[in-house]
Amino acid sequence: MPVPPPPPRTPSPWREWLKWPPGRRGWVVSGAVVLAVIALVLGLTLPGSGGPPPLHTGTPTVTTLAVPGHGQVSYAQLSPDGKLLIADGITTDIYVWNATTGAYLSTLHAPANSLTNWFAFSPDDTSVVGVSDVETPSTDTTVAETMYSWNVATGARTKLHSLPINANWVLSGDDSTLAQESGDTVTVTDLATGAVTARLKVPGAPADPGLDINADQTGDRILVASKNGTAYVWNVAENQVIQHVSYPDRKNDGLITDFPRLSWDGQTIVVFANDNNKGPSSLWDVATGANITPHDSRWPKDDEGCLFSEDSRVCATDTSNGVTIDLWDIATHKLLLAVTDPKGAVGGGATDIGPDAGQVVGLGPVNSDFYATTLYLWTIP
Repeated sequence: MPVPPPPPRTPSPWREWLKWPPGRRGWVVSGAVVLAVIALVLGLTLPGSGGPPPLHTGTPTVTTLAVPGHGQVSYAQLSPDGKLLIADGITTDIYVWNATTGAYLSTLHAPANSLTNWFAFSPDDTSVVGVSDVETPSTDTTVAETMYSWNVATGARTKLHSLPINANWVLSGDDSTLAQESGDTVTVTDLATGAVTARLKVPGAPADPGLDINADQTGDRILVASKNGTAYVWNVAENQVIQHVSYPDRKNDGLITDFPRLSWDGQTIVVFANDNNKGPSSLWDVATGANITPHDSRWPKDDEGCLFSEDSRVCATDTSNGVTIDLWDIATHKLLLAVTDPKGAVGGGATDIGPDAGQVVGLGPVNSDFYATTLYLWTIP
């Protein structure tokens, strides 16, 4: 089966610009451009230079959203612009809210006997893409994994692609790129054209390495980890390893228990364990290969993982009691702020963080199967 789905994210405008052909980039030599380049190199922000907006750090307020018809959900995420909120249920229903007002908008429907994930929104929020796993009810055997697009306003569903069944694969955050393991090689495919764009061979991997794969928002970077406690990051277009990081190998009986995940901008790696009590999660900088895990008593001692925000500038961890969600500034490695369950109960934890840390989505109290009938939406001024 595929690895747990990453929610989709918005690509960095700088990375989008770098993908343009040279003629379109339009190099212009002027004093303003020179100053902007100097500011970029030095990490400065000039007035009107268009740098990233500051992170939200005000006092959070929370809205409780009830799932319609007493439905149950296990996951929720925001659109890249933070305007819509979508959650998948344990039935074939998919629920959509206005994340600005908290108003419920519509219910989308997946095929019978399916669960849907891998959501990606269109740039204008008019449609959403997801992958439905169709199972045989009597045996819980997956018989089809299919990508669909839904019109948010009308609910109309359109089939886009059939995906590998019971194989180790991952999609990029925007659902444009498929990466699939085969032995010691990961094959990367552009879903729009069906063309294979790269075959990534893991250095020094055995014939059956049991690879764990992950992708950034656009599929420009692919992360692959094997049993040796090393994660490799590829530039797909150049088919080059641009970074590798080695971390304490907490494997069990030769299986991978450490799961590195790439941030949506491809700049940060989080390594967490599949088994509890394996030690804290760690953060790594892709550019330098350095361990940038916060040195703070609030950083979880056990392996809670770290959820990246829409813009990859923040990550969230749950406290040990599950009541509080801590937000961490990736650039400074410092605690940014915390949001708290409004009832002081143990909820399901964070499932998504909006751009600039302006919103946090989390599950309300969960049952033994980790399903909730309510969602929390924190707004941070």
